[in-house]
Amino acid sequence: MDAQWDEQDRASRKSGVFGKTVRWLFLIGLAVMLGWFMLRAHYQNGTPLMKRYLFTGEAAERYQAGELEVRELLAYNEAVTGRSFYIGNLRYTEALSQFQFMIRFNRYSEGISSWISEHGKHSFTFVLADDRGNRYSSYQYLTDSMMMYGYYRLIFSGVDTREATELKVYVFRDDGQEHELSEALENCIVWYSDGVSGPYRFSASEKRAEKPTAGLLDGRTALHNETAAE
Repeated sequence: MDAQWDEQDRASRKSGVFGKTVRWLFLIGLAVMLGWFMLRAHYQNGTPLMKRYLFTGEAAERYQAGELEVRELLAYNEAVTGRSFYIGNLRYTEALSQFQFMIRFNRYSEGISSWISEHGKHSFTFVLADDRGNRYSSYQYLTDSMMMYGYYRLIFSGVDTREATELKVYVFRDDGQEHELSEALENCIVWYSDGVSGPYRFSASEKRAEKPTAGLLDGRTALHNETAAE
């Protein structure tokens, strides 16, 4: 009789250990999944480099003179199914007619991952265009990546918004060929003239940052029948 009870007790203990193991594995898996979603949500807004105000040479001079005023603008992202590129961290420096913003994409999206694997992270080129027919194909930029996301931070200077009511950025594969706007992979609305804006306050790290920003790269998109205001 004692042997029977001992066998039942051992079976009960094994069942209890198995149940606890399953519960702990479930809780650990849940914590990992929640952590993943939190990180993903966090990096949708960009890395610290992609959120930062980037100082061109002219902006650095005005900042040192205490004359640099920057606006923070609302970035518009239409709810379009299947969109690959998104805008964020939009700033406007009126004295320089300068827009700078982050553009984010999923590095593993179909049609993008294979292109990046073949051509590297500097795989795209951009054009800013308004609703008056002006195109801006020269810009400065930095790139970054984190998790599944790739980022560009773009700076377009000398953008004339006196009569424009809308700006879009057009995204092209950088294949060394000339392009038409109709050939773009995607276009994203960047700015509306009646959009939400407010004063931008420099963070402590931006105040301490090297000025002008080190490592800024020059980009240019070759367009057919280009009429850009450069």
